[in-house]
Amino acid sequence: MQVWEQGGGIAEIPKRQHDKTYVFEHQIRECKNYEEKYQLLKKIQSQRDLYSLQCDFTLKLGVAVAFNGCSKIYFPHNMDFRGRLYPIPPHLNHMGPDIGRGLLEFSEGKKLGKSGLRWLKIHLANKMGKDKLSMSDREAYVDQNIDQILKCAEDPIKHQDWAQLEDAWQSLAAMFDYVGAIKSNNAEEYISHLHVHQDGSCNGLQHYAALGRDVEGATQVNLANTSKPGDVYTHVAGMVERKVDNDAQDTSSKDHIIALKL
Repeated sequence: MQVWEQGGGIAEIPKRQHDKTYVFEHQIRECKNYEEKYQLLKKIQSQRDLYSLQCDFTLKLGVAVAFNGCSKIYFPHNMDFRGRLYPIPPHLNHMGPDIGRGLLEFSEGKKLGKSGLRWLKIHLANKMGKDKLSMSDREAYVDQNIDQILKCAEDPIKHQDWAQLEDAWQSLAAMFDYVGAIKSNNAEEYISHLHVHQDGSCNGLQHYAALGRDVEGATQVNLANTSKPGDVYTHVAGMVERKVDNDAQDTSSKDHIIALKL
């Protein structure tokens, strides 16, 4: 609410006001040439886009404010033919964009216990864009950036490093929780309400790798026990790049010309 009241424009919150050079529809008819008309049409489209984002955000914020005084809220779900569950409320839910996920927390908390603080650090590193590092490196990243994390958690309006992150609001929520845990007298007894998202890596390929006992495939979709997470998309992209390089160097290849262009 503070960011919105101060004008927005950061961390996926749209600007609250249009630019001073607002373009009206009638101005298009007054254009002297196509180039001028084209520039005005682009400006009008960006104004429409901003208005849509403003409407979407204020709907989300309105729902959050309306339910803010409730001790618990519930999300009815719909199940599709595959057995996947989707929340029915459209504007604010835990499967929506970053801002909705950042706002919501579990009503029933749970003590971190012996391993909870470690997973909280890993989750924070993931949200800060370090999900390709090994688990130990993710922990180390949080330790190395603890001063920045403390500043953001204590005064997120003054210190807006969190706002530059892709998952800005989830990162800030994790920072609040992590700082609360380390400042408590006993982190193991600290009660966390944060939701930590976990997902499979290309579930279909995981099944294929397991059925075919494919060690290389299993490594890329994180079924094998490796120090760093696999990324099948990067792996396939690397294979394609090497094939293009080979065709570009091989003048006898039928794909030589297009490989050079690529």
